[in-house]
Amino acid sequence: MRIDTVDGQDLDRLSDTRFPIVDPRNGRLVTVPRFGLDLETHQVTTSVTYGATDDLDLNLTIPVLDSRFGLNVIARDVATGVEQRASVRSSKVGPGDLFLRAKYRLLHGAWGDLAAGLVLRAPAGNQDNFQGTGAWEPAPMLYAATPSLALGHGVGLQAYANGGVELNRQRRRAERRTLRRRDRLAR
Repeated sequence: MRIDTVDGQDLDRLSDTRFPIVDPRNGRLVTVPRFGLDLETHQVTTSVTYGATDDLDLNLTIPVLDSRFGLNVIARDVATGVEQRASVRSSKVGPGDLFLRAKYRLLHGAWGDLAAGLVLRAPAGNQDNFQGTGAWEPAPMLYAATPSLALGHGVGLQAYANGGVELNRQRRRAERRTLRRRDRLAR
């Protein structure tokens, strides 16, 4: 997966020239006419499912990620106009967050099946390498499927619908901290 934009802006062409930033090393004012990010991730996933009963499935999913990150920055001193350039490239291969899933079939009938489940994301991937979130994330789920309709020799058609909600308290706290910082900067 390649991430190209954020809020409609090309990640390789971000900038901040409206308000100068104080350089923490020397106290000088700088603008950032270029802040280019490049993030690409390739994933291979292994999944094992165990049918504990006719109605209960248990699943473990283990992704392995190859993350490639690039950064190109130009910082311009407001007083002198002197520009400093920096470029960094890095790549890492490692495990991503683990997914544990339990799914229990609640209804089985002529109109189809209905099941409820819980997916638990366990923080096993490295956040710094864009391979994990660093948080436990439960996600209650509902699954529905119609009976299979035979179309011909060995060919069938079946409709599925899956839905759920991801519960992530840690991410919401981090988003609130970011919003508070933006509010303070805007004052």
